[in-house]
Amino acid sequence: MPEDKNTEIVWIVSFEVDEDGSLQSYLIEEQDLSSYRTDIANSLRELIGKGLFYSHSEAEKWAEAQTNSSCGCKGKKGGGCCRK
Repeated sequence: MPEDKNTEIVWIVSFEVDEDGSLQSYLIEEQDLSSYRTDIANSLRELIGKGLFYSHSEAEKWAEAQTNSSCGCKGKKGGGCCRK
């Protein structure tokens, strides 16, 4: 089945955070920005590379970097996350 040319598929990363603010795990979900209102889609596009990606593999790589303790990511109380 051919893909609709009006779609704009993105991958959104969500994190599970424990009680002390540390990142525990993540979920990557596929969404179609064309199904959102224009103002919301435009706001989301500003997050490309910061939790929103046009490829699943990029989203997974970024999420892994955020939860990798060797990069110093300790959640809110630990000074924030890597921004690779």
